[in-house]
Amino acid sequence: MVDHKYGALYTKPHVDKQIRITAADGSITLTNEDIHWEEFELTESLCSDSELRFGACEAGMLKFRISNVFLPLTGKWLTVTETLDGHEDAPFSFGRYKVCSDVPTADRRYRDVTAYDAMYDILNADVAAWYNSVLPNKDSAATLRQFRESFIRHFDLKEAVPEGGLVNDGITVERTIEPEQLSGKDVITAICEINGCFGHIGRDGAFHFVYLIQDIQGLYPANDLYPDHAPEFLSQAQTGHLYPQDPKTTRLGSGSYLTCQYEDYIVRTINRLQIRQEENDVGAVCGNGDNSYVVEDNFLVYGKEAAELALLAERLYEKIRGIIYRPFSAECVGNPCLEVGDPVRLLTRYEIVESYIFKRTLKGIQGLRDTYGAEGTEKRSEQVNSIQHSLVQLKGKTNTLDRSIEETRSELKDTEENLRSTIRQTASEIRTEVENADQALSSRITQNAESITSEIDRASGAEGKLSTRITQNAESIASEVSRASEEEGKLSSRITQNAESITSEVSRAAGAEGNLSARITQNADKIEMKVSKGSVSSEITQEAGKIHISSDRLSISSTNFSLEENGTVTAKNGSFSGNVTATSGSFSGNVNASSGSFNSVTIKGATITSSSISGNAGSISGGTYSNSKINGGTLSGGTGGSYVGSCNGSNLESCSTNGTTLSLAGNGVLTSRNGNLEVAGDGGIVYIKAGNSYHVFHGSNFSIPGDFVCEGAKHRAIRTRSFGKRKLDAFETPMATFSDYGKGTLDENGTCCLVIDPVFAQTVGEDYMPIVFLTKYGQGDVWMDEEHSTHDTIFVCGTPGLAFSWETRYQQANCFKERLLQLGYEEPAAVSMDYDLEANVEYKRTAADYERTAAEYLELAVVNYGNSGCDYFEEYEREVIA
Repeated sequence: MVDHKYGALYTKPHVDKQIRITAADGSITLTNEDIHWEEFELTESLCSDSELRFGACEAGMLKFRISNVFLPLTGKWLTVTETLDGHEDAPFSFGRYKVCSDVPTADRRYRDVTAYDAMYDILNADVAAWYNSVLPNKDSAATLRQFRESFIRHFDLKEAVPEGGLVNDGITVERTIEPEQLSGKDVITAICEINGCFGHIGRDGAFHFVYLIQDIQGLYPANDLYPDHAPEFLSQAQTGHLYPQDPKTTRLGSGSYLTCQYEDYIVRTINRLQIRQEENDVGAVCGNGDNSYVVEDNFLVYGKEAAELALLAERLYEKIRGIIYRPFSAECVGNPCLEVGDPVRLLTRYEIVESYIFKRTLKGIQGLRDTYGAEGTEKRSEQVNSIQHSLVQLKGKTNTLDRSIEETRSELKDTEENLRSTIRQTASEIRTEVENADQALSSRITQNAESITSEIDRASGAEGKLSTRITQNAESIASEVSRASEEEGKLSSRITQNAESITSEVSRAAGAEGNLSARITQNADKIEMKVSKGSVSSEITQEAGKIHISSDRLSISSTNFSLEENGTVTAKNGSFSGNVTATSGSFSGNVNASSGSFNSVTIKGATITSSSISGNAGSISGGTYSNSKINGGTLSGGTGGSYVGSCNGSNLESCSTNGTTLSLAGNGVLTSRNGNLEVAGDGGIVYIKAGNSYHVFHGSNFSIPGDFVCEGAKHRAIRTRSFGKRKLDAFETPMATFSDYGKGTLDENGTCCLVIDPVFAQTVGEDYMPIVFLTKYGQGDVWMDEEHSTHDTIFVCGTPGLAFSWETRYQQANCFKERLLQLGYEEPAAVSMDYDLEANVEYKRTAADYERTAAEYLELAVVNYGNSGCDYFEEYEREVIA
């Protein structure tokens, strides 16, 4: 409980309270007038879990709503104090909080601010670098006191330690983990857990290690038991009553709380403690009750000898036993002097509720309201109470026996020596495994009713991974030896023997040469041999009546006949019957070819389907070409010509794509002479590739991912009600510029704040102030306060109540800042045009638009604009007809 000079005023009515929130950099100070409708809220918790967990560390949160403040607060440290009844000599301190969120409301009249105390940064920090500096190698060691003091100093905080220090401050902390990332929450939770306390940032801004006061309950006999008056030699005689005897709680009478809800049970005291490294590990045990608290996998106690672990557990047990309380929730008169962890006593109609404040929410300023609460179960569950499951353990020995109705598993592990042996037995299988991690050795034997498998592995950098495996069942025996290394890939050999055959296979998988393998299979009928390299293979099959040879490249060399790998056959004589199918060559008779090479030839009126055609300076016209690939030739549609497929490095002239996508690559050119170029069919798409970007024509849309340059005017066509479609010109500036505009009114102080639209803000540059134009509506003056304006916020000052309009112009985001950039590519040759003819056509079109008489426009204006038609006509007569 905070001992404050004027703390008693919080329990009295009609006490004036003045909040003061000051930024550490002195940029802003907030008071009651700035806080909207007393929306001020402080939330603190020691442990918000449904079951009490020692070592919990939770950040305090401050929330408030402010008005008339436009300076962003995100990232600022705030100091919050409160003055009671004008006693400015000793303001009450609520502590220091760092603003995490500062969000304007939807109407931008207020700002909702959320801030957290220093615990927030501790819990979310990565402290792996700090850990590696404190304990740089496996032989490093420090006392727990040195370890925690260094940790708290790492965050520039002071400690508030109970008198006598923490219960296990003297234990030795060694380097037991190898973290690449280490959460600050994991470290501080481990420190507090092994000492049976909690972490909390106090009102003084220091880190407090909080112990719960034990045996808080007083002695309350029945009212009809006597004597009730205490003898003079007892301290209770000063109160006039013997009972309650030695209560250690703060009394909250019926005038201090408004409502109270509580459980019908009292959380039982912890009467057994177990510290272990993992589930089913025996570890160290204190007490012999049935309400056990388990500390598991805390990296600060890895590798501790049994005697040291037992002493550590005994000291911890003395701090967590005797914690008895009743879960409750109560709404009370606000009193910030009460802190989380304080024991309280509420006198209800039926029960005296004695408990701890595990969490609280304080709301308001003048009418303070506090909500206190504590959760817990009557008896502890069997769940593990530690959170240190993500850390890699280096030291420690365990002997684990895990038995269930389905499986028995025994494991011996020496983490420091990296040794492990495991036996796993089920009704269907027995599996044994021995592992030496330092030497990268392991062996396994798996036995079931059908087979026995033995395997030995060794993984080392010099020779890669070696393994041997023998599998034996009633039908076969298979043995395998493998080696995997970066230099030669994966090598393996395998022999499989059964009653019918023997198969031997050698394979190698390497990135440079693909997968290599050779296999021989022998049985009573035949012998098969196969050699493979990736997708290329050769096979020889020998049977009693024939020999079959299959290969991608086959070569035969003899005196009168030869077959080369490229398919060239040389023979002194040859006789063929039927058709000859070839990809090239000179033949007489029927020739069927799936592809070929055509150089400087012309193909007319042919039908070519699913073929690849290559040619130089040749032409292909007429006919139909479906799903073909044409390389290098010129395709002319001619009469009745159509093309479906792709063209690489070719010219396509006046061809129909039949509603499919036409793809040009390399130096391909797509032209249309004396006609229109179009994509037939529904949903046609044309892609034009420039560099690494594609320009897309799709239906009525035209998408360009890069810059768009045009020498002529840029127009937008607008359909009018009476004058057909008209063209509007684009507004051009020397640099890439975006603009926004609107209206505003100066308030009673003659100020107005313009905040940039957050969506618009992401489209403009952030490195310079915008240009601002202001136009007033009425008598007075209006100007921009340049000194206080920023890129995102424009302050406007002037005559109170004066309406005005505004326009801002920003430089576009991700655009060049230079003015009037030169064209970045060579201009194409000028296109000749008869400008006199064009001008004459334009003149005739323009003159035709204005052939209507003034009377017709007047009549049309009256129809469209009612009584304002005359005004419209006068305006038209001045600007158009005249």
